[in-house]
Amino acid sequence: MDNDIHSLFESCVEIHPGDDVLGIFKALPHCKGIVLFADENEKPILLVISADIRRLSVNRLAENATVAGKRVQLGRITRKIYYKCTFNDFNSSLEDYNAAKILFPARYRDHVNLPAIHFVKINTAAKWPVFTVVDDVGQNEKIKYFGPFMSRKGVSEFVDILELAFALCKKSCLIDDPQKAASCPYFQMNICKAPCMGKITRQQYLTQIDDAITAATGSTELIKSEFESRMKDYASQMRFEEAHTIKKQLENLAQLSRDDFAYISELSQMKLLHIDVGPKVAVKGKRAKQQTYMAFLIRAGRIIRLADINPDDIRLSTEIQSPAALSYNDISEHLSLTTYSLYRGSQTGLWLNLKQMSDSQAIQHIDDFIKSHAAAQKNSPDSD
Repeated sequence: MDNDIHSLFESCVEIHPGDDVLGIFKALPHCKGIVLFADENEKPILLVISADIRRLSVNRLAENATVAGKRVQLGRITRKIYYKCTFNDFNSSLEDYNAAKILFPARYRDHVNLPAIHFVKINTAAKWPVFTVVDDVGQNEKIKYFGPFMSRKGVSEFVDILELAFALCKKSCLIDDPQKAASCPYFQMNICKAPCMGKITRQQYLTQIDDAITAATGSTELIKSEFESRMKDYASQMRFEEAHTIKKQLENLAQLSRDDFAYISELSQMKLLHIDVGPKVAVKGKRAKQQTYMAFLIRAGRIIRLADINPDDIRLSTEIQSPAALSYNDISEHLSLTTYSLYRGSQTGLWLNLKQMSDSQAIQHIDDFIKSHAAAQKNSPDSD
């Protein structure tokens, strides 16, 4: 455990009875980070995320805390304070998660905030594939998963939009039973193409499913053009009811461009980039330290820490372009951490869906974010 603790944190201060506590606290930094309170045997007592390591340590040692189900005065049993500066909220959550898994392997989920997450799932190998809402990811190359979503309501709406935009069956259990399907309300309302009643073939229906999968990844332009062309053809033939149906499908297709769907992709193709403030580093020949920025790539559901970004030389890591296999180990937990930071009310840093933009566009967004942050820091009353 000793080696594990030392590898997880950047430094430690020791507390002995009779020590000058004020001097000890002065050795702790004023920065965002994670803090571990440990006893004289280096047994972990409490792991916390802090907006200010020194201030939190002072306050917590003066308070009571719940340890192993008991209320204890933390200052009486703490003999070592381990800490690591994390500089931003997302990195704090990630470092806290990584530390908890090692320090409390059997019960780390009790120590980490991992909100419930939801996905859209479709089994392309099924006779009649359907989009469904699920809460976990399984290992099957025939099954596609889409996310991350803001809420269960959002994921349900996403499925409804796909079904309406592509006239998909909402009661697939009835497709092979035409007698029961005849009373299906969606068939009677002419919402789906009714493969159950033989109005289209299974192959034609699977083509609609393929188009819906393409749209779910955010690629809607070609499909939109095809819908518009068909709508005009129907209108020119005075088949206004069919033209109106296509118009409604187009309106639903447009809903996939909602802001809360901006980061959705098929998990194996996921490429989200998060940029946020990092450490300030010394620069040769300059008196003032230079602000750097941390970069995180969420690729195939896995969080990857990239090299820090230098504002004077913004580059995209080669890992962004390299192939990535879907990582099932910890995928739900990594996506839970991502989803919490991505959709939180006070979102921090910059988030980019690289599947929807070129490298040059991404670099421009990063440059704009860095300039905006630098200007805000310059105008801040707390700036150095």
